[in-house]
Amino acid sequence: MSKVQLSPITPTFLIHWGEDIQYIPREVATTTIGAVTTTEAATTTAAPTTTAELTTTAALTTTQEPTTTLEPTTTLEPTTTLEPTTTLEPTTTLEPTTTLEPTTTAEPTTTEVTTTVAATTTAAATTTAGTTFEDLTTFTEVDPNTMISVTSSTVTVTDLTRGTDAYVYKDYGASHFDDITHEFEFQVTDGAPTLNPVYGLWSISDTRGSYQDMANGARCYFYPGGGATPQIVIGDIGGNSDTYTSPVEDTTYYLTITRVGTAVQCIIYSDSERTTIVDTLSYTGATTARRYLQCCYSRDATGTQAVSGWARNYNINEA
Repeated sequence: MSKVQLSPITPTFLIHWGEDIQYIPREVATTTIGAVTTTEAATTTAAPTTTAELTTTAALTTTQEPTTTLEPTTTLEPTTTLEPTTTLEPTTTLEPTTTLEPTTTAEPTTTEVTTTVAATTTAAATTTAGTTFEDLTTFTEVDPNTMISVTSSTVTVTDLTRGTDAYVYKDYGASHFDDITHEFEFQVTDGAPTLNPVYGLWSISDTRGSYQDMANGARCYFYPGGGATPQIVIGDIGGNSDTYTSPVEDTTYYLTITRVGTAVQCIIYSDSERTTIVDTLSYTGATTARRYLQCCYSRDATGTQAVSGWARNYNINEA
């Protein structure tokens, strides 16, 4: 606070400003009123007091407060709001990628494709050819003149003569063949149409041997016809029979022979799928169960006429 002091001797202003003291001389107005002289101090000239205002205007110096208001600068807070950058969380949401679950749902493929492998097992057409066909090498071959050759699936005759006693058979045990379904296919490649050489294709019997030697059972054979029409014959030995009268050389025929009770039937097809029927032969036969199966036999009678051909894929339809 400033102090002003009047000096009675020398009119001056004493101004005290902080640590500094200033004496300022001033003019004294003297007025003579009668005999009395009054000396008026220009008190009103305390205007310097107002100059003390200047001191208060030093408040302006303190108004450096705006300078300290750098507070906005510290409001870099928005900069620290890089929080959005850290919100890479969406990137980590690769969770959809891990949802490869649809790929593992290859289940439809494995269910259908694997179960459809059943189709492979149903290759009955092929596997019946491989697994249910009889292995003809397990049969016994009686062939003194080497006119017969045998592989696992096929028996072939070459110039099998009328006078030869030859046959191929297998013993399945007593009373083995009762009701049956047997299948095979054959072709005659050359057959003399005279003197009935006979090419035996199939038989079930309790006696084994040539056409001449079999005493009972049922049999099927190709018969050149003795100068007449060639034939395919099926019948009981010494009993009933039936005949197809139009077979042709170098043509494959597919036969299915069944016996149920006394009903015997032979269906002749022209295709391996057995869908096109050439003829159906049937007769009433014996019901006796038989022991031997033969896949080839000769006529065994006087004569030198011969026949050539093959038969194969014997399926007796047994597990």
